[in-house]
Amino acid sequence: MLLAVQNPAEWQRPCEIVLDRTDLAADPRFATNPDRIAHRDELESIIASVATRLTAEELEGRLQSAGIAHSRMNGVDQLWLHPVLVGRDRWHEIQTPGGPAAALPPPAGLAGVDPVIGDVPALGEHSRKILRELGYSAEATGELITAGVTTA
Repeated sequence: MLLAVQNPAEWQRPCEIVLDRTDLAADPRFATNPDRIAHRDELESIIASVATRLTAEELEGRLQSAGIAHSRMNGVDQLWLHPVLVGRDRWHEIQTPGGPAAALPPPAGLAGVDPVIGDVPALGEHSRKILRELGYSAEATGELITAGVTTA
């Protein structure tokens, strides 16, 4: 779980509601954001001691009750099934030398412009073209490829 505290009022709420530690709000080690950063290891230990006793749902409920910005850290399996990515049909199947794979288009788009999401080329698949674009002669390109030089 990731969380963010941006101001003194937001610092008091997690102390009271999330951690059930009202004493922390007045603790000089954690009085300001620079203080909390300077004592980050201690603070993270305190937060972890509470968080490990709660389920993710309980912790998230406390954070929501306190009005603290937070987010769960997703694993790859959760990313695949993320409701926004699935609901907006963001996944596209592409081909790779190792078989089919799922890919996401660029995060930002332009109206009326479809992103190009191509297959992953095999190692060396475009070597001849790239070497020629770099100015190698046809003969030099052939020699490089025969020698096993590939471009990625």
